[in-house]
Amino acid sequence: MSRTLFNFPDADIVLRSAHDTSKGNALFEPIDFSVHRCVLSAASQFFEGLFSLPQPPSKPPGRLPVIPFTETEAVLDTLLRYIYPVPKPVIRSLEELAPALEAAHKYDVQAAIDGLRKNLVAPNFLRKHPLRVYAVASRYDLEEEARIASTATLAAGLHTQPLHEDLKAMTAFAYHRLTVLHELRATAAIKLLELPDEVRCRLCSGAHYARYPEPHKGAALVSGR
Repeated sequence: MSRTLFNFPDADIVLRSAHDTSKGNALFEPIDFSVHRCVLSAASQFFEGLFSLPQPPSKPPGRLPVIPFTETEAVLDTLLRYIYPVPKPVIRSLEELAPALEAAHKYDVQAAIDGLRKNLVAPNFLRKHPLRVYAVASRYDLEEEARIASTATLAAGLHTQPLHEDLKAMTAFAYHRLTVLHELRATAAIKLLELPDEVRCRLCSGAHYARYPEPHKGAALVSGR
């Protein structure tokens, strides 16, 4: 079946998505993407190598060869939108972004990787899910995105972040690096609150405003003492 933007009449290959069971209990049938080998090969060394291999004859003869994928319609659509000169995908959630980024790495689609990296550190994701963003970035060694996300976790706090499947792929090294950052920032913040010995009260010359001046004699006369 095909209900996609990528249904070119001059296509020479069909990419078939997997069943999509993500939307409740409904089972969405596979979707066919009729595309061009030359375009996919130019965008990805994976596809270039795949199409250089001898292809089995299509059945029935005359029909385009079909390559089944384990990715859903949404993921394949996202990858192809980065490959072809068409409007880029609108990523509304990390649930959409994470599997698309995984597929982009799997099939070596650099244009999709670059686009999804920018989406990963979008302000709304950093504000709502900084730890998940950090986990996804760390999983794929996206150092700049991991640095940005780690800074965002300082405002949110680590222990306030809910558990999520994305966190399972985060290594102990990545999490330890994050906790060290939090400890260093906390230590630096405490030091900012400590007044140095050079800071003295203008009235009593006591360090840290700890000393108080004795009452002036004039104040005693006024009080009648």
